[in-house]
Amino acid sequence: DGQFDLAVNGGEELTVTYQKNGYIPVRRRANVPWQDYAVVDDAVMIARDSKATVVDFTGSATMQVARGSVSTDTAGNRQATLLIPAGTTAQVYDGNGTPHSVDSLTLRATELTVGDRGPQRMPAPLPPQSAYTYAVDLSADEAGIKLDGKDVLFNQNVYAYVENFRGFPVGHVVPVGYFDNTANRWTASEDGRVIQV
Repeated sequence: DGQFDLAVNGGEELTVTYQKNGYIPVRRRANVPWQDYAVVDDAVMIARDSKATVVDFTGSATMQVARGSVSTDTAGNRQATLLIPAGTTAQVYDGNGTPHSVDSLTLRATELTVGDRGPQRMPAPLPPQSAYTYAVDLSADEAGIKLDGKDVLFNQNVYAYVENFRGFPVGHVVPVGYFDNTANRWTASEDGRVIQV
C-alpha cells in the first residue's frame, strides 16, 4: 500500500529520506515520541526530466542554453531555462569530495511544483516564512556527491529563468533558495527579479 513501518529509538526528531536511482530524493521529518508512533507526511518521488542538454565547456564563444520540458497545469505553461555564459567552466566532486574539472555536463531541469501533488514532490517541507510557488530540480548527470548542498561548481554565475506564469508584477523581487541535502535544510540564495523581455 506504499506504507512502511520502521522501528526506531524515540524521543527526538528524525528524518526519513526516500531515494531511488533516477528519481529526485525526498525527505520528511517526524517528531518520534517514546513508546508511541508518528506518521510521516506523504511524499511523492518523481523521475528526473527525460529532456537533457549537453553543455560543452571547452571554449564555446557564445551563451549556451539548457531547457527542461514544458510543464502545464491550471497555473499555465512554463519551461525552466538555464543560461550558461561564454567562458564558464565547471567542476564536480569525486567520491572523496575533491572537485575536478569536466569538459561537459548533461543538464536537466525538472519542475516539482506541477499539479495538485506538487507540495508532496518538494524535497522537504518549506520553512514557515516561505510560500509555495515554484520549485525546480537542477541536476547534472555527471555530478557525484553533494557538499554543502552543491554538486556542481561553476567559475561564474549561471542564470535560471522561468516564464512569469504566476503573474507577478515586473520588478517584483523573487526570493530564491535551495535545499541543502548535507545540512538537511533550506538555504537562501541571492533574490531573483521579475523582468520584462
